[in-house]
Order: sequence, then C-alpha cells, then structure tokens
Amino acid sequence: MYISNGSWIHELKTKKIFLTNTQENTGPIEVLLGADVSENHHQVFREWSEEVIEEVPGKKLPVGTYYLPHRPVIKETSTTSSMKIRAFFHASAKIHNRPSLNDCLETGSNEIESIPSILTRD
Repeated sequence: MYISNGSWIHELKTKKIFLTNTQENTGPIEVLLGADVSENHHQVFREWSEEVIEEVPGKKLPVGTYYLPHRPVIKETSTTSSMKIRAFFHASAKIHNRPSLNDCLETGSNEIESIPSILTRD
C-alpha cells in the first residue's frame, strides 16, 4: 500500500490517497490475465517504489483516507518493455458508498480549450 498527497476539497477533509491492490482486486487480475501479467504489474509498483512512491509503514492507517483501486492495462504494441503494462487508477470508483477520488479532489480550469489559440500564436 502506498500514500500520495492530493489537493482536497476543503469540506471533505480527506488527507491521503492510498494506492491499494487488495486481495479482492488481484485475484481476478491473475485469473483473467495470467500470472505473467500480474507479476509484471507488481514490477511496475516495485520500480515506482524506488523513485516515486513510498510504502505505508506499519498497519495503522491515518484517519481520513481514500483507497484508490487500480488494475493493469496492457499495450502489446509498446516499443519499450517497461510500458507494455501500466497501472490504470480508477479515480471515479466509489468504495463502500464513499465519494470517489474525483469527487474529493479540487478541479482546475479546463486548459484544453486554450490549445488552439496557443498553437496559432505568431
């Protein structure tokens, strides 16, 4: 399990995002995609733990947490072996009738609409 901070909507007071791969989530992955894919999926997280994320110490979890489910996405046409499998985080999942991560995080302005004017600048 890993922790990441987010820009939270003030009223919701959630403090941490947990990237979790619980037994109920990994079982179906191994059955549907096979042990090879499951091992490669876990390898992605091992690589991330060396550079990007930190494992949660101990078993006591902070109050006000959100568990972010994820699953592997396979892209057979990838030219780099490390990118053939990547994690897909299901930010709109509602777990146990709680708000989804998308419900909890602040949203910024939609910058996609400004792309055409940026590209056509002189």
